[in-house]
Amino acid sequence: MTTYAIVIEQRGSCFRAYVPDLPGCTATGNSLAEAETAVREVMRSLPPAGAALAAQANQNLRSGGYAWVSPAR
Repeated sequence: MTTYAIVIEQRGSCFRAYVPDLPGCTATGNSLAEAETAVREVMRSLPPAGAALAAQANQNLRSGGYAWVSPAR
């Protein structure tokens, strides 16, 4: 199973979620949980990623290339 980082940012009263390693994989929601659920649904609807993309994503995660962003409260 491939692991991907999900980045969630607060934009005013909404939340935007995206996956840096999957171009076009983005979603919005009215809450943090709604945005996360929506982007996971988008991930499931995308065609399977190639082995090279998955390998790069795993390398990025192992090297600490991405940071998790949580909205200010």
